[in-house]
Amino acid sequence: MTIYQNPLVDIRLDNQLHSISETWKLAYQEPFTLEVLTQAVGQGLQAFKENALTKYMVDITDRPRLSTAHEVWLETQFYPELVRNRLHTFVVVSERDIIRPGIIKNILRRLNEDIHVEIFNKRAPAVAWLKSLNQ
Repeated sequence: MTIYQNPLVDIRLDNQLHSISETWKLAYQEPFTLEVLTQAVGQGLQAFKENALTKYMVDITDRPRLSTAHEVWLETQFYPELVRNRLHTFVVVSERDIIRPGIIKNILRRLNEDIHVEIFNKRAPAVAWLKSLNQ
């Protein structure tokens, strides 16, 4: 079920995986402001909380480059709020960036060392892995 969609991102509630799935898209003509990020990701966070989910998957392969303001908001607002709301499993997919997924993993582990963070370079194996958790 679609939670939020704009030219830059699709955020869905995946009932089969019992998770939120956030997928960024290439859209060079769209401005990537802090407001765009907070509005989109905030919708995913709200659905995560309302549905008492414990898994969140983000595909950052085509996400625009983050500014310092974006990074600060994610690190001080978004990730801590996920953790406060029972985040157990976080999956990062990135086909190009090998550094950002590791940074995300370190941030989440600093917030709670028991959070299971998995990093994939393709979406299909990430989805298959999440499905395996529900069996």
